[in-house]
Amino acid sequence: MDRTTCEQIVDATKRLVLHQDFGQVSVVTICKEAGISRQTFYDYFHDKYDVLAWIYQNDVQKITVNAKYQDWQTILKQMLAYFERERTLYQKMFQITGQNAPDQVIHDHLMDLICSIFNDLRDRKVLMVHTNYCDFVRDLLSTATANEVKSWILSSHPRSLKQETEMLEIYIEDGINGLLLRLKQVYPERVR
Repeated sequence: MDRTTCEQIVDATKRLVLHQDFGQVSVVTICKEAGISRQTFYDYFHDKYDVLAWIYQNDVQKITVNAKYQDWQTILKQMLAYFERERTLYQKMFQITGQNAPDQVIHDHLMDLICSIFNDLRDRKVLMVHTNYCDFVRDLLSTATANEVKSWILSSHPRSLKQETEMLEIYIEDGINGLLLRLKQVYPERVR
């Protein structure tokens, strides 16, 4: 995929979404904004929803691509900083329901992040069992964290980035430490 043309389409879509309801955005308006033909658009994307999916997946993936080489707190901070920078765009995007709504993609990236924490604990022999309850806690932490991120983005009076990051870190650590206590595998230091 030619990054320049693709980026033109993505940037045009972002500009349009910021200034009008997504229902009013069409492939024709995206093409006009990007200065390309409809055929060129269709060479890259199936429809306007495909552009949204690309935005969610690629922008957030840029942050999480190095997940194996960074601690989870750094990745969480980077994700939240990205959402803070793009708050207005995501406020508009969260109004989109149904096809290619951002909720699931954000949830999936947070699930990957929480899974990496669980995998790290298993690799370090801190979490020795794999149970349905572990999966339940992982899924619950991911869903609750994704819902909180969405609420934070949509809030008219959001907490600061620092406050949101600290609260989510503590919440995730508490959830994992609660699991470890339940399994009688107390981890003496903070989960890092």
